[in-house]
Formats: sequence, structure tokens, C-alpha cells
Amino acid sequence: ISCIACDFWNYLRPYKVMGSVEDMEAIAEPQLTVAARSRAFVFAAVACLGSFSIGYGVSQTSAISALPQDVQKQYFGDAFSFFASMLTIGAMVGALMCGPVADRIGRKVTGILINIPFVVGYVVIFFARNIGLLIFGRFLIGLGIGSASLLSPLFLAETAPTSMRGMLGSGNQLFVTLG
Repeated sequence: ISCIACDFWNYLRPYKVMGSVEDMEAIAEPQLTVAARSRAFVFAAVACLGSFSIGYGVSQTSAISALPQDVQKQYFGDAFSFFASMLTIGAMVGALMCGPVADRIGRKVTGILINIPFVVGYVVIFFARNIGLLIFGRFLIGLGIGSASLLSPLFLAETAPTSMRGMLGSGNQLFVTLG
């Protein structure tokens, strides 16, 4: 985190004026203003919310898997491993579907639409009264996770200025870990 804070400070401080023509020609991209850098950070933070959802969704079953085996059997029967694996299956399907959808209707609209499986999946799990609904909700969350795992880095790479792309792109993994 301290590396990101140092990079953040380096991008916000004003640049000194270059002295020679060679120095000016060495710069491929025009210098960004503080407002442009701030806007890029805001866009990156919003795009990384999908990554945060990935981390949260993946870690959701870790508390359940820490329960003793007899408690897991009491609530899930033999379906706990199936419950846990539905997230991965949903993520695979979501990632395969998200690319063509994002190409067809655009990145922003797809980014809004991938919230639907997350919300519906968590609502289904919250109100579930049997293992079938829990598994279905987990699959829906997996659809959202797969879509977000494709769309968040894609959106970051396409919207970030070249001089900030590496730092903002690493925010994706940071937000997965924070989730």
C-alpha cells in the first residue's frame, strides 16, 4: 500500500519544466493535469469495485468451510462441495458471456448490468430455505464474478492514461485482495 501511496503522490505533484528540446521530445504523452489525474483515479476506483466484489464473493464460503464436518453435513448434507464449486462454474460462464456482450452493447452498460447477478444472487442466498436456492444464488454470484473479472481490468486498461496505466491496473488486484 505504501508503494501505491508513493505513486499517487508522484502523479499529483506538479511537474518541473524540462530544459532542453531533447527532453521534451522524449515525452510521448502530454503531461496530465491534476484534474485529469484525479479523474483517472476516480474512474479506476469505480472500475475496481467489481474487483472488490470478486474478492468478497470468493471469500464468502471460507467461513462456512471452517465449520466442523458434522455441522456442514447437518446444513448442507453432501452438497457443500457442490455449493462451493457453483461459484467457479458460474464465473466460467460469466467470463465467456461477458466479452461478446461488452463488445456489442459497450463497456459501461455491461458494467452496470453485471451488478444484476450479484444483487439477485445475494438476495436469493439471503432468503433461501433449501440447498437448491443456495446453490442457485451461488451460481448467480459466480456469473457476476466471472463478468467482473473480465470487465474490470478491461475497463481499467482502456480508460487509464498511458502514463498511469500500470499503477491503476494494479489497483484491480489490490481491490480483489481487499474484498
